[in-house]
Amino acid sequence: MSSYLKTIALLGVALLAAIAAAVIGFAAIGGITGSLIAAAGAAVSLGLCVAIAGGCVVVWREGRRLRGASDAFLEITGQRREPELERPSGFRAGAIRRWLARRVMGHDLLPGDVIRIRPLPEILATLDASGSLNGMPFQPEMMKFCGGEARVFRCLDKIYDYGRTKHMRRLEACVLLSNLRCDGSAHDGCEASCYLIWNAGWLQHSEASRAEVARPATVDVARVSNAIAAGTRNGQVLRCQFTELHACTEEYGNWSLSRDLVPWLCGNYSAKAWLVAVLTRIFNGVQRRRGGIGFPPLPPMGEHLTKDPTGLTVGERVAVLPLEEIARTLNSQGKNKGLWFDVEMVKHCGREYRVTARVQKIIDDATGQMRTMKTPCIMLDTVDSTGEGLHFNAQHDPIFWRESWLRRTESQS
Repeated sequence: MSSYLKTIALLGVALLAAIAAAVIGFAAIGGITGSLIAAAGAAVSLGLCVAIAGGCVVVWREGRRLRGASDAFLEITGQRREPELERPSGFRAGAIRRWLARRVMGHDLLPGDVIRIRPLPEILATLDASGSLNGMPFQPEMMKFCGGEARVFRCLDKIYDYGRTKHMRRLEACVLLSNLRCDGSAHDGCEASCYLIWNAGWLQHSEASRAEVARPATVDVARVSNAIAAGTRNGQVLRCQFTELHACTEEYGNWSLSRDLVPWLCGNYSAKAWLVAVLTRIFNGVQRRRGGIGFPPLPPMGEHLTKDPTGLTVGERVAVLPLEEIARTLNSQGKNKGLWFDVEMVKHCGREYRVTARVQKIIDDATGQMRTMKTPCIMLDTVDSTGEGLHFNAQHDPIFWRESWLRRTESQS
């Protein structure tokens, strides 16, 4: 907290200096030179005001963390999580937002919308010989949902390219549907529980189709179905949507504003949540340049590893340990047996959740090979990545936990 307050104080001094320069340039110097000084002072003052506002947001969030309250961003975004979208009073996009979305994203399947998943023959008609549409595979795990209804959870305008570039990449016309995650049944029982990605061409509004799918008069259902099944494996290499993320996406420009604006425009995040995250990021940028501590603060790293408790089972209630206790389990790289404790996880320290899975094997996105974990990880109910630190990335990948970062609660009801 003292690091944040020190930075705010320094920004305040700089703001006073910038205001003084603008006043002197306008009132004392005058002319073209004075006008330029005044304009520069005003511009710098505006930037400093934004950074100070970010500092105030960070102090507010850190104060909540120290009091044991839930993280502000996590709490605000909870208003647009799956259960809330299911409520009749949940978020519903207005006409203006829908009109803008059609022009920016090319579709208006927005969070909260009830949609119909097209029947399997119609979806198969959109796929190429590899069982993909625009590079995005249609997975066998998706077939059982065809012809049914679901609710849009997120517009997926970008992904994080785990396998290759480790950068954010643009994804066109895709959404996530509420609670529809991959069960790994066609991929050797992969336990990653990734959200299934749906191309807008495979969906339509439940009341009426607003966009026709271009498809031939007939389709060889058996051929394409076999291509989908065969396309999941090539020898020892498995193929799924997440191993193909690089192929079905494209790079962003160096100064693309859409990475941050589209998630708010389409309704993935409220204006309040968007502002909290953006202002926090701006202040963290200032902190990095000053050599200060970013938010949320990561624990100090050392070689104080502790033994993992064993035997956590699905359904048990656990509490995430305080940050200071987790620090004692991390090595100098901030890892515990190869698993990194990152900033997304700080939001959950001190909170209680239910164990939903013990994860032992997942597909390596980079190689497509199945990896068996030397030490199983724990998955917790409703705990996934918010995307706050990745330009509002909406993949909502589950977060994996070491058992040494959790403890059983007294009440298991």
